[in-house]
Amino acid sequence: MTPCASSREGPKGKSRNLVERCFAKLKQWRAIATRFDKLASRISRALSSRP
Repeated sequence: MTPCASSREGPKGKSRNLVERCFAKLKQWRAIATRFDKLASRISRALSSRP
């Protein structure tokens, strides 16, 4: 259960919000990075298997 917005007010709530947004951005970048790695490995395998 999520606490009400009034309990998140103040400096503690602001820092928590900043940390939560930072982790959300890191998760997005991780998804992009792992997707790129997968594509790069496919490309390198395709190039190495050419005669």
